[in-house]
Amino acid sequence: MTNDRRPRIGITMRIELETDRFYLSRHYSEAVEAVGGLPVHIPLIPSADYVAGVLDSLDGVLLPGSDSDVDPLRYGQEPHPQLGTVHPLKDETDLLVLAEIEKRAMPLFAICFGVQALNVSRGGTLIQDIVSQHQNAIKHQQGVPRDRHSHRVRLLEDSTVGQ
Repeated sequence: MTNDRRPRIGITMRIELETDRFYLSRHYSEAVEAVGGLPVHIPLIPSADYVAGVLDSLDGVLLPGSDSDVDPLRYGQEPHPQLGTVHPLKDETDLLVLAEIEKRAMPLFAICFGVQALNVSRGGTLIQDIVSQHQNAIKHQQGVPRDRHSHRVRLLEDSTVGQ
């Protein structure tokens, strides 16, 4: 038996309000597995003790995208008329996960909603509706198929992402 152990990567789930079910796009777990990790789904249970217990067994966390918006009340703003749906269980659980990650200095990969939750957890704010609140906004979503690129991203040469 070898001591090499595949890293366990936690992925917070989503909630389908109509059916009260947790779910997650398969692509997140498949991507973690494809690069050698073991995906572990984290249900949306907003309890600090639960989150700490789950993170005890993990080597890193992936905070995925979501079809919901971070509740603007969490960053001191009133909801904009064009705000999408908010899922309090998602917000609260992801914020608890982020707080625990900060305490432990664990590796984190945040995507879309995950980046927004990270920003809010560190005291940032968000633009609730880019189209109506930002002049000359580019179109961020092109519709289906979802794997079609929506817009270009340029990495600065000296950024840590570009290294």
